[in-house]
Amino acid sequence: APPPPPAGGSPASGPAPHDALAELQALLRDYYGEAHFNASGRTPLLYASVLLYSLQFEHALAFLAGMPDLAPEAVHLGLALHHEGLLAVSLLPRDVASPADGTFLLSAGSAPPTLLLAPLVAQHVSGWASESTDAARAALGYLWLLRADPGPRLDLAASLLLDSGRSAEALAPSPALGFIEPPALRSLILEVSSRLAGKGRVSQAARLLYQAREFGTLASLLAEELSTAVAQAGDAPATLRLATDDEPEDAAARASRLRHDADAFWKEWAASDPAAASRHGMPLSHLIRISELVDGALAWREALRGPTALGRGPAPSLPSLLAQLDSLSVDGLLPTSPATVDAANAEFRLQPPCVQRAYPALIEVSIQLLHAHFASLRSARLSAPTGGAANWVDLERVRAQAEGILSFAGSALWLAAGVLGQMGMPARAAQRLAGYLADMT
Repeated sequence: APPPPPAGGSPASGPAPHDALAELQALLRDYYGEAHFNASGRTPLLYASVLLYSLQFEHALAFLAGMPDLAPEAVHLGLALHHEGLLAVSLLPRDVASPADGTFLLSAGSAPPTLLLAPLVAQHVSGWASESTDAARAALGYLWLLRADPGPRLDLAASLLLDSGRSAEALAPSPALGFIEPPALRSLILEVSSRLAGKGRVSQAARLLYQAREFGTLASLLAEELSTAVAQAGDAPATLRLATDDEPEDAAARASRLRHDADAFWKEWAASDPAAASRHGMPLSHLIRISELVDGALAWREALRGPTALGRGPAPSLPSLLAQLDSLSVDGLLPTSPATVDAANAEFRLQPPCVQRAYPALIEVSIQLLHAHFASLRSARLSAPTGGAANWVDLERVRAQAEGILSFAGSALWLAAGVLGQMGMPARAAQRLAGYLADMT
């Protein structure tokens, strides 16, 4: 069929010079098109070549990308054209555009088409990025050939690594990552670790942060996890702490491993960089000690129930738990008497939310331990009424400490209502603690 008459006027006058290329492109693409140059489906490269020769790079690459056997060529050619500034690209699928000629070609009104190069590259490398660590790093190399803003490229790279399942191995310190600038590599590590933690893969996120020496961020991650574990231990009903099924034991084992790993990390950090650890890691240090006390108190209480209690190994003794409690009080995290409640409140206000969330469980086990200690001292005094004034002083000191902690709970936890979402101490637990104090006479 003959070509259509020129849109710019009669053959004598000819089209306007600046329309000549556009008319040629429209003639080849819209009038003849794939049906003419690739009629039997056996000559796709002929049609792609026609589009390339007429400078319709975006259409040519979108056509190649739609053919599985030629999609890799579209990626490589697209990266080369993009590097030379010869390709109109849209870096994110959510850019304002609508599909025009295939998945990767977008148009907006009368504007020239743009190619979704970044998603095209990401789709290509995602097919083999999970094969090995070297493959995952090579896939990152493809993405870093994009002349993209840091945000879209970071998003694509993080998604690619998470899907590959090789984020920690691929981002381990290595000269093979030298093509990524250090600030960009740090941003990628932090983004991937954040997404891993959000998906519940905390151990992988922690490993990634540890090998990248991002100790401040790692301390914050472990502190949040410990805070959640302590809060759940305090919220769980007593029946869940008995051997009714495997789930409570699994949760307890996970919490114990978490605390063990956090404690090992904290000790290493404090030894290698005491100033940074003291400046950024004190919330983690507090939560390690709080978690140890809360879990130890629960194990001690279960041991008192007899052989039906969960087997977690030897339970801590009451004196050792009281020593841990006194250590927290000495550091100002809990009052030692009603006279030190204001000081403890001031220290409480300085703590981050992750530490404040652990206080309801801490207060509950503290009162329980002090009540048990008081009962032991009282029994000793009743069995030996002439035991002297020392026993009476101990009784008064223990009761004063419990009274101070309970008073502190009534003020500090209300101050943290915005953090805890409520008072933080269930009404029944508060009544139970008040009953403990009333019994300490």
